Amino acid sequence: MKKIIIILVLTLIINRVNCQQDEKSNKYWFDLGCGAFAWNRGYGISILGLDYNYALKKNIFNCKVEYHENLSDILKDPYRIQYFYNIGILYGRRLSERRRFLSFSSGISFLGGQLIGNFIKNESTWFSGYIDFEDYKKFYTLNIPIEAQYNVQITSHFGWGMIAFINLNNKLILGGLLFNLKWGKFE
Repeated sequence: MKKIIIILVLTLIINRVNCQQDEKSNKYWFDLGCGAFAWNRGYGISILGLDYNYALKKNIFNCKVEYHENLSDILKDPYRIQYFYNIGILYGRRLSERRRFLSFSSGISFLGGQLIGNFIKNESTWFSGYIDFEDYKKFYTLNIPIEAQYNVQITSHFGWGMIAFINLNNKLILGGLLFNLKWGKFE
């Protein structure tokens, strides 16, 4: 985990040094978003995705750190996602038109999280019926994230957008949609 964070920080530093070489064609921004996700057994509501994006002409580089907490209790599946996190690096291409652009990217990421089992009652507490979880399963896997971004620039340093993503791996397939705010250097 520490090695992945060190790699992401070094990538940010290298990208910032590259930004200083050709200022006019470079753009960089941060995304902060929330949305919903689906997986091969159900769906949930999630929070907090933070991305750093660097665009050089038609190329786009993305360092992402996402934390998704399942805020819905709709699913009655034997195992539901309690939370998951995704740390990764992506590369792609972008199509731009004035104050908005569309990009497609893919890369590699690390996915980890926890599944929870069915609810059970535990009568050992003083207030009659403390609810506990029956079972926990942690999971960790390497991932191939694929995402599409649609971004709209409001000012030269602020915008909004959407990110549709899917994470392919051998444990569970995740996909989702994040709505986000963007700030950085767009011009």
